[in-house]
Amino acid sequence: MFVLNEIMHLIVVLFIGPCIFIVLLANLLDMEDALPGLFNFPHVEAEKVLGFHAQPVILYDVEEKHEPLGVLFLGGTSDLYMLYDPCTEVVRLVAVSLSGVELMDRVTCPTP
Repeated sequence: MFVLNEIMHLIVVLFIGPCIFIVLLANLLDMEDALPGLFNFPHVEAEKVLGFHAQPVILYDVEEKHEPLGVLFLGGTSDLYMLYDPCTEVVRLVAVSLSGVELMDRVTCPTP
């Protein structure tokens, strides 16, 4: 049992560790296209805004004072969402308790 345990550690350290490092380094340097298709993760491919990967979402106002808004989700904390509105090119900080988000495929701006 000890030998099998040591072999598993060697596999992780010698093979899986460097593979993960190469994938992370390629993602950091925006060179995902140079990797084989096996290493490209579709959930990581999102628009980039201000240097961050952004997920298109619909923002809902819990109090229903505003219409739902298509924005790009940049991240957040337990209190605030950081959102980017590509139509007005404005970054918004929105309270989590007053809003809800739903994933969508793409943000479309209304034509004037």
